[in-house]
Amino acid sequence: MTKQKILIPLDTTDFSKQILPEVQRLHPPERTEIVLFQVGEHQDAVTKKVVSEPETLPAAPIVGGTVPVTVTDHAKADEQLNEDGVKELTEPEDSYRQLMLRDLEPEAQQFKQAGYKVSKQVRVGDPAEQIAQFAKAEDVDLVAMSTHNRSGLKKLLFGNTADQLIDELPMPVLLIQPQNAQQL
Repeated sequence: MTKQKILIPLDTTDFSKQILPEVQRLHPPERTEIVLFQVGEHQDAVTKKVVSEPETLPAAPIVGGTVPVTVTDHAKADEQLNEDGVKELTEPEDSYRQLMLRDLEPEAQQFKQAGYKVSKQVRVGDPAEQIAQFAKAEDVDLVAMSTHNRSGLKKLLFGNTADQLIDELPMPVLLIQPQNAQQL
């Protein structure tokens, strides 16, 4: 029997993690493969901040929160190409992605302990764009996520990732409104 692949976009907020028990309640581990997914700020912005302010390393913004960035070799922050002309990860980029992957580890362990097959993926860029690209490319069966409950002017100015995904994705999108969510 083929397992249903569920993509769960998370950020660093507790609100985003409220989807996790719902996925476990609705989708048993023997029929479900989980992909935990996080999107961070575009890497160029993070690299420029780290290189330009090496004494005060900034917290790297991630959708909904921040993660500290540690850089051990500022000289490696410039873009590097291998012999095939492919961009290799620089020290700040690698550190940033490793921090995002590490941020997903507690949730990955929670699912693994419950018997699920779990993988973790991270991307940088626009959240809706990155989630949609990954979901389509990886033949995801369902996207399950919490909404941030934006409304009014903030929704107009900042958009709504969930609305964008519902409009763009060919697969179903399961949404929950987090408990105790305040109108943003």
